Amino acid sequence: MNKNIGVFTAELNDAYQSAVWKGIVSQAQTRELGLVCFLGSRVKSPIATEQCSNIAYSLADKENIDGLIIISSAISTYLDFQAVTELFRIRSDLPQVSVGLGIPGIPSIIVDGRIGMVSVIRHLIEVHAKRSFALISGPSGHLEADARKKAFFDTLADYDITFDRRLMVEGSFEQRSGSRGVRALLAEGIPFDALVCLNDKMALGALDELSRHGISVPDDVALVGFDGIEEALFCQPPLTTVRQPLFELGAAAVEEVCALIQGGKGQNRYLNSSVRVGESCGCRHSWIPEAAAMDSFSKDLDEPDRDTMALLRSLIFEENAPAFLEFLEREATSDTYSGRDLRRLHTLLYAVQEELLSDDESGDRSILRRRLRLISTGLSRLAELTTRILSSRRLKEMERNFLARSIGAALAEAFEMDSIVKTLSKGLVSLGFSEAYLVIFLDSRDGKELSRVFPLPLEGDDPTAKGYVFKTTSLLPDQIDFDWKRKQWVLKPLVYQHEPLGYILLPVAVDDPALYDLLSKQISSTVKGARLLEQVRTHEKSLEEEVSRRTAELTKTNECLQTEVDKRIRLEQEVIDISNNTMNRIGQDLHDDLCQHLAGISMITEALKNSLDPGSHPYEVCTQINDLISNSVDRAKGIARGLVPVGLKENGFIAAVDTLLAALGKGNTIDMRLERSPDFFLKNDDRALQLYRIVQEALSNSIKHANCSHIVVKLHTQQKGNGRLIEIIDDGTGFSDKGEGDGMGLKIMRYRAEKAQVHLLIRNMEPGTTISCLIPQG
Repeated sequence: MNKNIGVFTAELNDAYQSAVWKGIVSQAQTRELGLVCFLGSRVKSPIATEQCSNIAYSLADKENIDGLIIISSAISTYLDFQAVTELFRIRSDLPQVSVGLGIPGIPSIIVDGRIGMVSVIRHLIEVHAKRSFALISGPSGHLEADARKKAFFDTLADYDITFDRRLMVEGSFEQRSGSRGVRALLAEGIPFDALVCLNDKMALGALDELSRHGISVPDDVALVGFDGIEEALFCQPPLTTVRQPLFELGAAAVEEVCALIQGGKGQNRYLNSSVRVGESCGCRHSWIPEAAAMDSFSKDLDEPDRDTMALLRSLIFEENAPAFLEFLEREATSDTYSGRDLRRLHTLLYAVQEELLSDDESGDRSILRRRLRLISTGLSRLAELTTRILSSRRLKEMERNFLARSIGAALAEAFEMDSIVKTLSKGLVSLGFSEAYLVIFLDSRDGKELSRVFPLPLEGDDPTAKGYVFKTTSLLPDQIDFDWKRKQWVLKPLVYQHEPLGYILLPVAVDDPALYDLLSKQISSTVKGARLLEQVRTHEKSLEEEVSRRTAELTKTNECLQTEVDKRIRLEQEVIDISNNTMNRIGQDLHDDLCQHLAGISMITEALKNSLDPGSHPYEVCTQINDLISNSVDRAKGIARGLVPVGLKENGFIAAVDTLLAALGKGNTIDMRLERSPDFFLKNDDRALQLYRIVQEALSNSIKHANCSHIVVKLHTQQKGNGRLIEIIDDGTGFSDKGEGDGMGLKIMRYRAEKAQVHLLIRNMEPGTTISCLIPQG
């Protein structure tokens, strides 16, 4: 049958799901079916990584599988019945089978757990006289948990046993919830003599917690579980539990989904549960059937066990030791793989032994002894086989875990996808995988979800090391030209916290299901690290490109600004030059033209006055006119000196300042003087002109506004080469608080200081004002 079956389950490292999975794999191989286990987690889990892992379920569709088996009892821990039903409705385009839970309209493979639960509670009541019960239930709303809980309460009611509701704690089917449940029950302070856990994992957690509190099982408290997982056989004491035929459950699911694919209508199948008596209830050597119960024991055997017992009996009666021991070894190995009770063969041999002892047909005691000796040899052989098989399994697990951790250490040093692929390729070969596929999710394009697949292991310079890009729903791309759908795979999602990264497809080739989880976690961390590094590099590259772009823009802008600044400086210089030229021309015109014209008028007026009689009115008028003209000439000359820095160009800055002081000193009573250092020198250039104007403006302000009696102009050379200093000091009233320091004259002074590249400082000395110009060295 050339079909591919998908399986939804939450954890292959869980004994319940692992046993069901083995049954599915065995039947799929028998029917030559392809198989993909979409290994997600519990739907709607509050744990972020589990919720993210459920992306595995979204990858299954008609494009990659022909039918679907959902182990609903495993993935629906946090779902109510309506939500579980909705889970199947989403995949209504595929033939579907439910395992563990009965879903309306969906063929379901169900174990009747009620029979087993009723039987184990009756066992505790009738055989061990238990009356005070405590219960660690499953998640509220979980269909299987609710059915088991109902059977528990119904059985207690049948025996008129009142249950104290304070002795019921809700669990989550996880081992740690069994430990928490015991702590909660003990905190109530209510004694109980029997503890019922609704699955074996919680029972194992409860057993550990009771032991930590010094409570002996079964002496103080009897303990029972549900499921019949292998770990329950090897705890101390061995756990009494309700055994579900988990291997058969998986095999039946494959048969049913095949019938649906072939067009059948499908039907529900019900398998029986049974009590597997251990020692945690109080029984001792419970796997050895008593002679008085042989008839009942034989009737309770299922058909395969009856056939096995018949063959054992035949080989023992024939005294065919080689065939007998070979058969035991073959059956023990098969039981180990299938998840069947490892004590099954022991029990069957003890049953045959009881038959021999109770009904010795031969009457020959030597024949009886030989047959009993053969049975004893078989029991010893079984004990040896069990120990060897379990030890071998444990050693293989340890070796694989060591190799897996070595792979993890090597992956931790890989920071790019090509090195990750090469490192993983070598590691998978060391673990015995002949083929695998690493798939990394890419960004969606045109609404399509795309991925890149890396076939593993690589050989030499394999061109596939760069991977193929393909549509994610295909699971694998068309470029991989082999019939992968005929093989058995485990699809394990790669997630980091709440981020899905991809998945890895590994063949069903190992007995250690924990290896899938370990590898996926190591690969996920490494892929996430590579992605972060790639993002950093991409971001770094984009930053470099952005910096280059912005630098080019800034360079262009700076060039434009520099052009504008140069243009402004040029325009300012042109304005200053025009202003200076205009001032020079006006000053020159005032001095050479207006003053000469006025002097001429004064001479004519003087001649007119001399022609008049002294003391006459016209004479007095001419005298007044002549005085006014002389005064106008002096004023015009003063204005001309203000406009034209007299002697600056010809005699230098110091002489020009000295001349300015002398000119301003005429006509007022202010004592003005110049003090200078012998080595003070100022080059006759534009800076000298600007500084001359600052001194001129400062002196004008002091004369007009300071009401001072002394003004000193100091020209100094600073010590230690710190430049030159010009100071204008008066002893006047200084600045008031009325904003006089922001007048036009001071603004002009500041502008000229900036133009001359000197530091201008104006200080109110109280009394007086000091205006300083520090000229930097050089």
